[in-house]
Amino acid sequence: MCAAPQHSTVVEIASYCRTELCENYRHLVGAKTIHELLSDSIKPTIHQASAIGGSPSNGGCEHSSRQVAEDGDSPPNCDGRYTLLHETHIALFSVYHMEEIEGTVLAGQSFEPIHGRVVVEDGYITAVEEVSERDGDPDRIILPAFVNAHTHVGDSVAKEAAVGLGLEEAVAPPDSLKHQRIEAADNETLVTSMHRTLRFMQRTGTAAFLDFREFGVDGARALREAAAGLDIAAFIFGSDDPAVLDVADGFGASGANDDEFTARRAAAEERGVPFAIHAGEPDATDIHPALDLEPDLLVHMVHAEAEHLRRVADQDVPIAVCPRANRVLGVGRPPIETLLEYTSVALGSDNVMLNSPSMFREMEYTAKTFDLPSRTVLQMATTAGAEAVNLDCGVIEPGRRAALLVLDGDSDNLSGIADPVDAIVRRASALDIQRVIA
Repeated sequence: MCAAPQHSTVVEIASYCRTELCENYRHLVGAKTIHELLSDSIKPTIHQASAIGGSPSNGGCEHSSRQVAEDGDSPPNCDGRYTLLHETHIALFSVYHMEEIEGTVLAGQSFEPIHGRVVVEDGYITAVEEVSERDGDPDRIILPAFVNAHTHVGDSVAKEAAVGLGLEEAVAPPDSLKHQRIEAADNETLVTSMHRTLRFMQRTGTAAFLDFREFGVDGARALREAAAGLDIAAFIFGSDDPAVLDVADGFGASGANDDEFTARRAAAEERGVPFAIHAGEPDATDIHPALDLEPDLLVHMVHAEAEHLRRVADQDVPIAVCPRANRVLGVGRPPIETLLEYTSVALGSDNVMLNSPSMFREMEYTAKTFDLPSRTVLQMATTAGAEAVNLDCGVIEPGRRAALLVLDGDSDNLSGIADPVDAIVRRASALDIQRVIA
């Protein structure tokens, strides 16, 4: 799946309807309060509920929301309130369970723009149709939501703390500034910081991310807690003890020169989950040892040479690159053009302490620094990351999870663009987003 279960900030609504009803209802109302809803989108149903025997002010319910929350069930005399929410839910049910989104669609693996519609049912794409008549918003641009292929969100507690520091001082285990700051933070602070980072990522168009989470089982659990309630899928590469695989989705190794990872690689294989490892970041000395572990994903490969890449191709190992972070830490420039000749390459933003985890920024930097077509960069930011760990998103085609990003092609920033793919990769920002569907 490419989307975590949705939980809402709408605490009052949970007091007024049954759990199953509310889960769909919350997904639609987002951050709106019940008072906002009653004041706009469901005014007609207030009068319907009132006619059943309640007043517009309380929907016919004799119990307060606090009483209902304490009882844990719907009160016996809430027919009016239940009807109000039931009818509202019916009105919105079709939006959640079947929706047609029309505009310029970047469909399939090629991202070739077509004017069409994406049909979504029960959270999945059921059809992508080219249309001649433009009934919807002609300026709307629909693309796959991003997959950030490499992050370290644990250091959200130390944003910009490493300005001016190199790799060893900033992030290298076990004594870097990053590790010191994370160890010094209490769990509540750590979880809250990560949650806010993930919320930013979700709002800026990321549907899923692949995270190397430090500090073993406790670290993985903290990230699970931080991701709760958000529509962003956390694919966690756990660390330290193999027991972390009870919580994490795979194992992430810091580097073959840092420790012996044979047993942990074997544990991941036994569980049938991916093993990923950093390689070739400060230099090339750990690349062959990393490849000896037969990883499922390599990260960085800044100093990869032909002898390494032949092995990469033979083993069919995808690579995640993080060019902005490599620039900030001064470790070099990943040879992305060459890497792409040998394997699939995905794009990640790396440590939150170093860079904002914005895929718009990562794409723009990559497109303007490397000699790469915009379609290649967009594929790196979507499809490649999803395919690296078999996520069911990253491309718009029938049968896929509906993880979509809808942009306003007539925003002040995007109006007058010559090519939508070039514009998304080289120019677009979070301010151009109309909607994120994950």
